[in-house]
Amino acid sequence: MVQFTNALEYMMVTPLFPLMADALGQDVSQAGYVASSYTFASVIAGLIGFFFLDRLPKKRMIIVCLIMIGLLTSIIPAIKIFSLLLLIRFVTGLFGGILLATAMVLLLDLIPEAMRGKMIALVLTAFPLVSIAGLPFILWLAEVWQWQLAFYLLASICFLSVCLCWCRPIKYYYKCRQ
Repeated sequence: MVQFTNALEYMMVTPLFPLMADALGQDVSQAGYVASSYTFASVIAGLIGFFFLDRLPKKRMIIVCLIMIGLLTSIIPAIKIFSLLLLIRFVTGLFGGILLATAMVLLLDLIPEAMRGKMIALVLTAFPLVSIAGLPFILWLAEVWQWQLAFYLLASICFLSVCLCWCRPIKYYYKCRQ
């Protein structure tokens, strides 16, 4: 669920941008800048994370990243200034990059070597699942109601993921797979 949430948060802004452009007073062609700011920050976070992720408590890092992504995502509908949107997406990308790296490190730490390939494949199905289910649902939601609702829903999913991570001990996930 963590990777699905992270991937959906990353992928949904570009297709929603045509609906957001009027509120921001921007041309639709500016969507690439919004996506690039997140991606660039995510790469930076991944490279920086290389030096310190092994030394930090992974569960706490995942929870902090999910909370920050949820908070930052929930304020996007209120933004009316394009440069502020770019900044918020950049900061969200920093947390998204750390979240992705931390979740993968945690997976590798907990899963026996013989099962790692299967588990990584399972986790990576989050990305195609976002493409075939998450994005169509978000776009439908934005078209039928308002684009802002998509961001509030995703923030809620982030906070639900926090609750799930908080309530379950890390070892629980490994025991479920045995």
